[in-house]
Amino acid sequence: MRPSYKINSLLILLVVLLAHLSARGAITTNTWIPVFKGVEYNTGQADTNEVRQQKVFIFRVDLQTPGLEFYSTPSNGTNAMETVGQTTTTFVNTYKVAFGINANFFSPVSTIPDDPRDLSGLAISRGDTVSPFESGRPYSLLITRSNQVSIVTAMLASYTNYWTAVSGSDRILINGAPQLASCTNSFCNENPRSAVGFSSNARYFYAMVIDGRQPGWSDGATLDETGQWLLRFGAWNGLNLDGGGSTALAKVENGAAILLNRPSGGVQRVDGNHLGLFAAPIAPVILMQPTNRNIGFGQSATLTVIAGGTTPLQYQWRFNGTNITSATNSAYTRSNVQLVDLGYYSVLVGNATGTALSANAALIATNPPAPPQFTSRPILSNSTVRLIFSADIGRVYELQTSSNLLQWVTFTNWFNQQTSNNFLHTNPDISPQRYYRLRWTTP
Repeated sequence: MRPSYKINSLLILLVVLLAHLSARGAITTNTWIPVFKGVEYNTGQADTNEVRQQKVFIFRVDLQTPGLEFYSTPSNGTNAMETVGQTTTTFVNTYKVAFGINANFFSPVSTIPDDPRDLSGLAISRGDTVSPFESGRPYSLLITRSNQVSIVTAMLASYTNYWTAVSGSDRILINGAPQLASCTNSFCNENPRSAVGFSSNARYFYAMVIDGRQPGWSDGATLDETGQWLLRFGAWNGLNLDGGGSTALAKVENGAAILLNRPSGGVQRVDGNHLGLFAAPIAPVILMQPTNRNIGFGQSATLTVIAGGTTPLQYQWRFNGTNITSATNSAYTRSNVQLVDLGYYSVLVGNATGTALSANAALIATNPPAPPQFTSRPILSNSTVRLIFSADIGRVYELQTSSNLLQWVTFTNWFNQQTSNNFLHTNPDISPQRYYRLRWTTP
């Protein structure tokens, strides 16, 4: 009975292990999409099987790109307090930056626009100190005019070398190690988050927000989890900024700012400070090409493309090089496919800066064709064999050759677009005899 007991125990252990594995949630990050020169955008999520559901939005900036300039909310001059409060989209619209993220903690907290704000911690805008260092907020992101980035934890003797600075609450990622996992107070626990960071070689800068306090959408993140998200996207060091109801990330599209995340209060808070970036637009780039589709007559086929570039992007699908009327989305569906629909499809993607043409994708029939036929015997001339044959369009065929009718070698295959074809087999291996055959390749 002992062996039977051991086997049963093992089976129970395996069942428990499999149940545990199946309950694990999925944390996913998506493809980086170029949106401005030197700037890419991405999203991530933790699904409902994770400890917390999370929606993440992030920009990555290649700091070696010429022409980039960081910018933060300027001083309000001699007016009350230090800055004029703005929503994140208002900040982007006012200063025409490519994107903006909320930055320093501030007071008072309200949704009243253009109210004066007092900032917590150091803030520098174009070399001007908007808010001085404060011992209660010692953690600051410093950026030089040449876009060298660093995080400091104490007051410096001088800030004359720095062009931009914003301050936050805690270092949440230090040399690849997320921080504050043991902190369990309400501030460290799950909340909407805004954070910045940079890669190990300080080439890439990251601006990230995580939505929170919205069951069914996103629950928020702990400080430790926020550091983990920065690390996932490629950061090596990171700083937590003001979060909660202030958390917001926006970018310019078609000349006006759009909000990328969902603020926890349902509306944007009027924040005291923002961090933005001036960046030039870029022409479209094809990130995922449309692919061949095998289709039966009467069925429908959808072709898709994924493109990056400064939005808005315009799409124009083509069939055999000719524009298709009203086919102007990133996906195109050909319904009730017939013989005349078989061919090559491509899409031209454009914006105000330029265009990009996708590769061709073939719509290929799965219906068996009539047997292809050679319409004349091969003709040999100057080490070139000329082959003339007929075949049904919309299928993929192989042309094969053999010297003994036993071993066949494919020397070309193609998607057929015409009933009569003329092929040249250049420099074939001349044997006492040579045979050719034409084969339909099933999809």
